[in-house]
Amino acid sequence: ERWENYEAIGKLISGTRFIAFKVPLAEKFNRHLPLGVTPFTPHLLVEEVKRQNFKLGLVIDLTNTNKYYLDKVGFITYFKYKKIYTEGHKVPNAKVIKQFFAAVDTFLKENNDNSDVIGVHCTHGINRTGYLICRLVS
Repeated sequence: ERWENYEAIGKLISGTRFIAFKVPLAEKFNRHLPLGVTPFTPHLLVEEVKRQNFKLGLVIDLTNTNKYYLDKVGFITYFKYKKIYTEGHKVPNAKVIKQFFAAVDTFLKENNDNSDVIGVHCTHGINRTGYLICRLVS
């Protein structure tokens, strides 16, 4: 719902290793998109990040469901994947914030010798994603 109204992926957030995007949908969802809406799949995510000259090292999935990725195995062959179930339409709770901070901290420690980026998404790539990135960098 309203997924098609949002840009697929943003740019690298200046001074960070974060890139935000809306949830990439499994191929089966594409046939339900309104006419003229460009699909955004896990494969297209990887291609767009490459086009921006970055390597995606970790994806943090903040959706509160597992329905969007039908092939997690194929998706996670590209990069590390961390699922943090986060309820929508609410400010993320302390448990979610702690999990997010820990995932980012672990990734940065393990990748201090490279410039791999962290992709973060919720359903639309706006509220939960933006809140948690802002909490971390503030």
